[in-house]
Amino acid sequence: MLRTLTQAAFALIVIPSAYIIFGFVYRYYQRSLKFLRGPPRPSLLFGMMMITFDLLKEVGILETKWFNEYGTAFRTSSCYGEDTLMIADPRAIQYVFHTSGYRFPKGRDSQQVTKMLFGRGIVWAEGEVHNRQRKALNPAFSASQLRQFLDLFQRSTSRLAKKWKEEELFDGPSNGKVINVTHWLPRITLDVIGESKATLLSAFGYDFGALDGRANELGEIFKHMFADSRLYPEQTNGEEDLKGSKDVLSVLLRSNMTADPKKALDEDEVLSQMAYVPRQDMRQPLITNQATTTWLLYELGKSLKDQSRVYDEIREMRSRIGPDVEPIASDYDSMPFFNAVIKEGLRLHPIVPALIRQAASDDVIPLEFPVISESGEELSQIPVSKGQRVSVSISVYNRLTQVWGKDANEWNPERFLHETKKDTTLGVYANLMTFSAGVRACIGWRFALVTSPFYMLMELQAILFGLLEKFEFSPGPEGLDDIQRVPAGLMIPMKKGHWMDGIQMPLRVKVRD
Repeated sequence: MLRTLTQAAFALIVIPSAYIIFGFVYRYYQRSLKFLRGPPRPSLLFGMMMITFDLLKEVGILETKWFNEYGTAFRTSSCYGEDTLMIADPRAIQYVFHTSGYRFPKGRDSQQVTKMLFGRGIVWAEGEVHNRQRKALNPAFSASQLRQFLDLFQRSTSRLAKKWKEEELFDGPSNGKVINVTHWLPRITLDVIGESKATLLSAFGYDFGALDGRANELGEIFKHMFADSRLYPEQTNGEEDLKGSKDVLSVLLRSNMTADPKKALDEDEVLSQMAYVPRQDMRQPLITNQATTTWLLYELGKSLKDQSRVYDEIREMRSRIGPDVEPIASDYDSMPFFNAVIKEGLRLHPIVPALIRQAASDDVIPLEFPVISESGEELSQIPVSKGQRVSVSISVYNRLTQVWGKDANEWNPERFLHETKKDTTLGVYANLMTFSAGVRACIGWRFALVTSPFYMLMELQAILFGLLEKFEFSPGPEGLDDIQRVPAGLMIPMKKGHWMDGIQMPLRVKVRD
């Protein structure tokens, strides 16, 4: 009996432990980036996880220090002896996202988690499967399809302005009142989603009443819709119900019926898209669009001169189109400084500060700005082995002085009024990586100028125009120096020393005369 217990203990403890130790030692000595410089490894076993709290204090603080010391590419340590390649070099980013196509997919661990949560949808897919699914979904994210949301954003922004005035949020026309704008901005998006006729929620025809503060069952359970959509898929009456309709649901179901193998989706893929899109269609914009608009108001609140300049453009455009006419997309695009402000906000405050990729095969990543190796050699390219993890720092690239000039860390919308052609072109908008790039760029980034995990720009234009036309934003009596850019998956604003209070952006809001 004792012998049996000893053998069992040996099998359950010693052998797995030996396997783990062997794997750790093997990975440590087989590292492919030993020739690169990088910060010291604080722990052989846990790597940089030992200083996680420092990394979580504020977006980019520690990474910027390392990039300044080691250059636009360096090595950092991960758990269990693994090294990670950190890059902010424009040519390296271009190679990983644009040139290489699908040769740098998401990490295996990320893919497994995504598949477990959402199934075999577009956010999980790689290679030819991702290309096929993207082609199938493209009709639902065309520019003409997405522009219909503009009117919804304008109406919801007007309702928000009316709500602020009705609830007497202001002490008086001369003083205004300090409010946490992050409490209100997500409500615009939620109401738009409920009214939209082009999303998976079109079947609801539902008014969430978020701007009115109404509690309702659907508004509470939307977080769980991604699971329900896989358990209880929507029923349709056949192809006649779907003909000509370009909402996401109809596009998905037509893809399931098509005979074209390049655009066809099987049943599980359709259900996986339905698991992903409803959840992200509702949740993600509540955070990403709220945060982006919040950071724009934050910067304009600190720079009242720029805010006045934007307001002058708004008044000029309003006098041109008339007081009772809502602007169309081309009207927004006709305001150069207004759009320069949006670009500068996206540059300084990317909501997703970093992206992780993994080499699918041995490769060589080129650099625009050479770095110095451990031996003192100048490197203009970095060889990587299959499986090498690559962390792309969007927040550092967006503030790289070699790309954006000596004032890269400062708010200066003027830089986008006098743009010079960059040596390396990145992304899908303004040479920024905010919407990712290449084959995995946001499928509806234009709508990013509307709402969803994929959409943001039209929404930013409509909401920013609507709010700045009616209100002036400025710092409260405590100022804005204690606001931190906290990495919480996405970059969110919080007050230093008051994280338990949640997302905070207190701004003084005053009704314009």
